[in-house]
Amino acid sequence: MRQDGVLSKLPDDGEARSKVVAEIQRTLSQFAKNVLHPEAKVRDVVGPLLDLELFDVDSRFYNAYRDETAVPPPPAVKSQEDVEDRRKRGWDALFRTPWKEICKYRAYLRGEMELATHQVVKGSEFKHVMVVMDDTDAGGFLFAYEKVVGGQAPGKSDLKNMEEGKETSIDRTLRLLYVTCSRAEESLALILWAANPGAAIDAVKATGWFLEGETQGV
Repeated sequence: MRQDGVLSKLPDDGEARSKVVAEIQRTLSQFAKNVLHPEAKVRDVVGPLLDLELFDVDSRFYNAYRDETAVPPPPAVKSQEDVEDRRKRGWDALFRTPWKEICKYRAYLRGEMELATHQVVKGSEFKHVMVVMDDTDAGGFLFAYEKVVGGQAPGKSDLKNMEEGKETSIDRTLRLLYVTCSRAEESLALILWAANPGAAIDAVKATGWFLEGETQGV
């Protein structure tokens, strides 16, 4: 509060000052209570502080918090979603996120977590690495691990790009796979979540990338 100059903004008048201090105390008390609640969402925790405008916060955060318009539904094709719709859905997801996840996310940004996305590990090295390849839960459309191993056929756009000599999702995924696999110093394990496990394991074995006994289907 001192750092943000909250106390320096208190009224000079004694009675008015007491009222503001009392309101601040109630707000901080509610904030502390919500922080400790096991099912608290981000909106529950930051709401009291934003309602009182206690701290100087980016206007975009305030605007998103106060925006009561309906959240647009997810698009049929993610790559064609309007930027503002995506941003609005992102803010909504943030405010609905469990507060306890924020601490984990902060630790992740600081590099204190054992988990990381495939993109951010570039340049890092670890003794033991486990690469989890899950096209569905990844939620993206630029990478496709099942296509790389042959468990899933290339799509129309991939075939078109191949004909035109352009980059395909398979090319991008291979580069990303190289980044993740080359992080390991001593041991490496690859886990592929596939829609058709049987076809995927057969395709993996057919690549010749692994020695006998190194692949296992579940």
